Order: sequence, then structure tokens, then C-alpha cells
Amino acid sequence: MKVDLIGQRFGKVVVAEKLGTSKHRTILWNCVCDCGNTIIAQTSDLRKGKIRSCGCSHFKDRQTLGGKPTRLYRIWKNMKKRCYNANNHDFLYYGARGITVCNEWHEFAPFQSWALANGYADDLTIDRIDNEGNYEPSNCRWATRKQQAQNRRPNGTVICKGIAV
Repeated sequence: MKVDLIGQRFGKVVVAEKLGTSKHRTILWNCVCDCGNTIIAQTSDLRKGKIRSCGCSHFKDRQTLGGKPTRLYRIWKNMKKRCYNANNHDFLYYGARGITVCNEWHEFAPFQSWALANGYADDLTIDRIDNEGNYEPSNCRWATRKQQAQNRRPNGTVICKGIAV
């Protein structure tokens, strides 16, 4: 019997395409959650109600993939911790210096929209163009680790043979 679940809804998940069969001969489906994340699910898990979302409904304001926070969500959360949590080991370099996160980005959804529209990729990090400026759309970009390492505050004057370099 051929199984075709394409277009069927299971909770917040809609089956988008058949991916193939696992090594256990289980049919795997690519599904799209209402929040926009995609997950891979087995026929039996969908039919038995084990898969009702990508995991987003289990966490308030958290974007997840298979129940784990996404890399983008962790970047957002850590950005806020650096600026507002005095117990964070990087607070001294951010929040203590007056660096803040713009009001719009206090919620994840607007930050995620900006990130996806402005070149976010898993191999990039968030970088403030002006290191004295705040985390806000006009002052942030996605950069490689090398680019980010080159965008640093001056850490003092170096004197070499009596000449400031």
C-alpha cells in the first residue's frame, strides 16, 4: 500500500515532501511547522500524534529544531546575556560599558527576521560594525570569525623603539 501524506496536517506540522526510507524501512517525511522550522518525521510518529510541532510549542519564545534551541536562538540569547546579565563572564565588555540591545530585538521573532533577511548563515557570527555602538539593525552584520577578529577596539598604544605604532 502506497502512503502519501504530502499536504496533510498533524498539529502544527504540514507534510511537505517524501524524503525516502530509513535503514529500518520507515518512510521519512520533510515537514514544515507553522513557526517556519522544518523537521524530518516518520509516518508512524505523525499518525500516532508523537509529532505535533517542531518543538516550538514546548518553549515560550524559543525557536527550536527537534526540541533543541537553534544556533540563531542561542546567538540572540547570548547577545542579551552579554548586555544585561552581570553574572555573564562577558558582561564587563558589553553591558558594563553601556552596550545594549535595541528594544525591537528584545523579542526573538524580529531578530530572527532581521537575521534571515541580512545574510545569516551557520558559519557566521553577529558583529557590531561600531564596537562602541549597540546591538541594532543599523550597527550589526553577519561576519566570519576572521572578519570579526579584525573589528576590535584598540587596546592601547604600542611603543616600539620609542615610537608609537
